[in-house]
Amino acid sequence: MESIKETIDELTQVFNERMNEFQKELKGSTNTTSSPTSSISTQFNSFRTFVLVALENLQRQVEYLSKQYEDLEMRFKDVI
Repeated sequence: MESIKETIDELTQVFNERMNEFQKELKGSTNTTSSPTSSISTQFNSFRTFVLVALENLQRQVEYLSKQYEDLEMRFKDVI
């Protein structure tokens, strides 16, 4: 379970780094608010929010599963 948590943390970090780079490029290429890049920027922000929420949900699920696993281990040890 710990390796899954680490993998999610690494994915989150890489995602944030790349999205920050992309966002800087978008800001540099936006000249007016009515340009096509403003639509791309809006879509980018929506996508970024979606991915971050999905990663947070995955993290919570892993934590929940880890706790359930530990509880089962403790019950099994009590039976033996």
